Amino acid sequence: MLKIFDVLISLLMLINSFIYKLKVRVESSRFFYFFKPLDTDIYIASYMKSGTTLTQVMLFEILNKKNLDYSNINDVSPFLDTLIRRRNGFKILNRKEAPRLIKTHLHYNFLKTKIKGKVIYVQRDGMDVAWSQYHHIKSVYQPELTWKQHSQQFLDDSRSDSWFKHVKQWRTNKNKINITYLQYEDVVTDLGAAAEKLADFIGVELTEEQKAQVVERCRFDRMKKEEKKYSPKPNFSNFIREGRTGSGKQNFSDEQQQLFLHLSNKHFKNC
Repeated sequence: MLKIFDVLISLLMLINSFIYKLKVRVESSRFFYFFKPLDTDIYIASYMKSGTTLTQVMLFEILNKKNLDYSNINDVSPFLDTLIRRRNGFKILNRKEAPRLIKTHLHYNFLKTKIKGKVIYVQRDGMDVAWSQYHHIKSVYQPELTWKQHSQQFLDDSRSDSWFKHVKQWRTNKNKINITYLQYEDVVTDLGAAAEKLADFIGVELTEEQKAQVVERCRFDRMKKEEKKYSPKPNFSNFIREGRTGSGKQNFSDEQQQLFLHLSNKHFKNC
């Protein structure tokens, strides 16, 4: 009897998973049918916990030198991954004035034929990503999650949500989308240089005074203090966590570090 019950539970989980995936596919197909991509669109793309929000804020500051008042960054720079799951999400984007600043964590292969304009792809050290992602998931979604479980999942490059696959697809850029690449470690080391690079890519001139304003508003301590303006949801505690680099590696075992290097060489050798 117990075995039958276990089989039924497993079957229900599979059915629920199938229904969810089908729902997402239908909603996303519907979204992109009605969504009107523009040549003036600017996308901030990255794997989650890679410095996306910092880049999002920096770009908004560069584009809007005077009107900087918003209650949440996602109101003025929509999160595509959320909108494609909303019934009328395409209307929100279609109503936005150009240039539209759009954030996404979606894979390149999903978006490559559906977008126009320019893309800033933000990359961060993978082990730092894993460590930051672990804290986020544990804090918001799975309080029972252990680092051992998460690190093993992160190093499984067969997963559809693999960091290795995400980075490889965006860096290979098979469809020749107009992309510039931003390294998170470079951004936090020199906010001013990052602001100049972004401004140059999107064709905006920055005075020294304007650049100083962008740097001031993107300082970690300021963003941490105003965390609610950047968190996607009110219940996301510690969304702006540390803003440091290099802390992920120390949490991986020597064996895991070797595996990480092996997978990096395997996926990034030609990109």
